[in-house]
Amino acid sequence: LQDKKALNYYINTKDRLFYDLVIASVNNLINFKGDKNLWETEYTSTWLKKSYGITAPYVDTRHNENISLFLTKAWEQMGIDEIKDGALNYADFLTEQKNIGNIIETENGYYIADYYSEGSKKTHVSLNHALGEANFLMEASVKNSNQLYMMTALEIYDAIQDDGEKWIRDNGDFWYQVNAEGEFFDTDYPVLTLEDLTYAMIILNDHSILGEFPVFEKMLLSKLNFV
Repeated sequence: LQDKKALNYYINTKDRLFYDLVIASVNNLINFKGDKNLWETEYTSTWLKKSYGITAPYVDTRHNENISLFLTKAWEQMGIDEIKDGALNYADFLTEQKNIGNIIETENGYYIADYYSEGSKKTHVSLNHALGEANFLMEASVKNSNQLYMMTALEIYDAIQDDGEKWIRDNGDFWYQVNAEGEFFDTDYPVLTLEDLTYAMIILNDHSILGEFPVFEKMLLSKLNFV
């Protein structure tokens, strides 16, 4: 539904063909969402159903993050003001998760569960989801002068700092996820989480607060050496 390739081509060429493809993509996203605030996954995952009792429709945080980033970029590049609120709905959703208890708490912060469906069991948190959420919120806080977005982002970063080197496996790679009992398991993506962590460090450095998260550098070097 999100034609990121066409948007990137439009940014580089300003060609009308790519403009039209992006507009079509935006319309598809709006039509698919309907009167809901977020984009819900329309198929049931056997894995999620077996582990947590989640059936379609449900909210996948990473999917909504990618859609929101696409809409934000389209809004900035093409001046489509009608889609600005759609991009921010996801940021608002993330800030509400603590109030509804869809989080895994640490000493100084918390993670937001990867998936949400009302009435289902709380799911795990994967490191790439957590970093992606925090990075998205930091960007949204700057572009929209919203301190709540930044506060939520910093609490997610704090959770990663709290667990620190627990995320690092004996072979130097990352664990993929942590569950509500604080257990780490599964194999991480080869590069995706590395990119998310690198971007998080760039953002934190831009805000002159990277020094508050010393474990991030240890994690980065460990993953780089593993790769």
